[in-house]
Amino acid sequence: MLQRFGVADLLADHEVGEAVDTVQRIVEDENLQIRRMLRKYESTIEQQRRILYDKRMDLLLDGAPPARLDRIDQRWADYLVTIGELRDGLTWISLGGKDPFPEFIRNATELFEDVMRSTDEDGESGADASAVQRGATWTYIINDHPFGTVTDRLYAGLQRRVRELMRIRQLPNR
Repeated sequence: MLQRFGVADLLADHEVGEAVDTVQRIVEDENLQIRRMLRKYESTIEQQRRILYDKRMDLLLDGAPPARLDRIDQRWADYLVTIGELRDGLTWISLGGKDPFPEFIRNATELFEDVMRSTDEDGESGADASAVQRGATWTYIINDHPFGTVTDRLYAGLQRRVRELMRIRQLPNR
C-alpha cells in the first residue's frame, strides 16, 4: 500500500520512520477515543431498541393486528431519522460550549419516550389502520456509522499522514 502512495522510499529514512511511528501511535489513540465515544452513543440507542423490540415481541405473541406492528416499525424508523439529524447537530452543540453527550442523551430519551407513549396510545385507542406495505428491503436493523467505517477513517488518516510526511520531506534541512 505504501508503494501505491509512492512513499515506500520515505520509510528508509530513519527520521521519517520515527515520525511515522509517532504519528501511528497518535492516530491509534485518537481512533481508540473515537470508538469509546461512539460506543457510549450507540449503547443508548441499542438499549432503546431492545426495549421497543421486547414490547413489539410481546404484542406479536398477544396477537396484535399487523397494522399496529407496522405503526411501531414506522415510528422506530422515524425515530432513527430524527436521531440521525440530532447526531448531525452535535458539532453545533459542541461549538456552543456544551458537552454534546448529555444533550444527545436528553433529546434521545425525550424522543424515545414519545415513541413509547404513542405506541401505548395506539393500544388504548384500539386504532387499527390498514397495514403498510413494505418492500423486500425493509429492515429493523440499522447500520449507522456517523464517522464512516473504521476502514474509511483509517484510510483518511493514512492519507493525511502521508501528505504531512511529504510536506515534511520537502522542507529544507536546517
